[in-house]
Amino acid sequence: DLGTDPTEARQEKCMDLIGGIASSISQWACCLQMTSCCVGCCARDGEGAQACSAEGRRASRTCWSIARTLYSGMWAIKIIAIGCMSGQMTHEDRHGMQLPTKNAPSCMKMELDDTLAKDKHYDFLL
Repeated sequence: DLGTDPTEARQEKCMDLIGGIASSISQWACCLQMTSCCVGCCARDGEGAQACSAEGRRASRTCWSIARTLYSGMWAIKIIAIGCMSGQMTHEDRHGMQLPTKNAPSCMKMELDDTLAKDKHYDFLL
């Protein structure tokens, strides 16, 4: 067992988070679809009920679309992680050393370089 690389750990956390959100949205979509079907079947003559049923189906389709997009994003994350890890392995193979790893930043702060802002072409930065 080689242990878990920091890149793998971040990728797994990201996948767990997005997967949980996508799963919840899929469950909501299923509930909306079933509810709108029941409303449409039980209250066939009610004008408001039919409109409610139609809106429920529309909301369900939207939830399915969001969940599908999240699941597609999960595949993209896997592909990017594979590329990053392959690049790291290639670097280690060529140079015989590990790349320094850092934890993912929780917050980043940008600071303006005063020498850049003093240049006449960057007056808007002041």
